[in-house]
Amino acid sequence: MKQVEEMGIRRQPGSLCRNVLSWSLSIAVFVVSISVHADTIRLKDGSSVVGNIVGQTGTSITVRTKTGQRTIPKSAIARISYGPVEDEEREQLLQKRRLELIRQRQIEQRRLRRARLFKASGAVEEAIGEIRSIRREDVLYERNQALWRSALIPGWGHFYLDEYEKSLTLLGMTAFSYSVFTNNYIELKKAERAYNSALVPPLFTAVFGTNGLPITIYYFDALKRKARRSEDNLNQISWLAVLLWTYSIADVYYNHDKDFKLSLEFGSDSQQAVTWLHPEERQLGNAVQFAIVIKY
Repeated sequence: MKQVEEMGIRRQPGSLCRNVLSWSLSIAVFVVSISVHADTIRLKDGSSVVGNIVGQTGTSITVRTKTGQRTIPKSAIARISYGPVEDEEREQLLQKRRLELIRQRQIEQRRLRRARLFKASGAVEEAIGEIRSIRREDVLYERNQALWRSALIPGWGHFYLDEYEKSLTLLGMTAFSYSVFTNNYIELKKAERAYNSALVPPLFTAVFGTNGLPITIYYFDALKRKARRSEDNLNQISWLAVLLWTYSIADVYYNHDKDFKLSLEFGSDSQQAVTWLHPEERQLGNAVQFAIVIKY
């Protein structure tokens, strides 16, 4: 005791109690301040730290919590909520965080899907080439089958290709031509037989034939006119028949899938099943996602 007084330090009574009391009050105020005016630091990994921000540097902040001070890198912080956080606000923050995680997951899925689309583009081109090759063989077979049918009867080849309107038109015109040709041919033969079998009396006197007409020079002139008219009709109907055959064969040969192109159409069902996250992705997906409709 003497030694302490000699060093110039005078001990006051009750100083220890006052120090203990001041420290207790400081701790109580700190606890109350943390619980009432605490800041919430939300980290990117989903966790949070509750305390008071007491300092910061260019790369980190210092937070005083119930367990002591803690240094947190700024790169690990998602956001900071200053002051007390109510339950409703906390729920809103959690909901916002969930939406943000869902959004990040969707962006990652979109990135992976885009990578798969780019990777699959080469395989799709190969598949289209293979389908075109198979389709070419089918078209050539169909064309050959339709050609010999059209060469026999105009319109039959179109019926084989399921072109029913053209087929019925050509078949109807062919039947009409055949009917007109047959009728005129019969009339021509009748006129020739009547002309060759008639007996001409001397000086073309009026001798009535079996049909009641007088066998005179006028009778023979009528037979000639009838035969000539039948011949003209036969020539015209023959040209019509040639045109029908030519059109039937040429239409089958040149117009039946002459370019061998596939019809690529977007499938409505598959298109509706895809929810595009960005307009650019729709343009990319349209190059790959389609329904191949082979039209025969």
